[in-house]
Amino acid sequence: MEEILDRIENVRNEMINIGLSEGFRSDKTLKLSKKLDDLILQYQKLNIGEKQIS
Repeated sequence: MEEILDRIENVRNEMINIGLSEGFRSDKTLKLSKKLDDLILQYQKLNIGEKQIS
């Protein structure tokens, strides 16, 4: 679980930095935004699964 949270934080920081340097509508920023969305969704699914097991 910690690993995915680290990945989320890293992608989030990278997206912000690219957004600030290349614009928040740049292709790179939008691709990172999609990647971040996917990671957050994975985290939510893992989190829900753990709550159901407990």
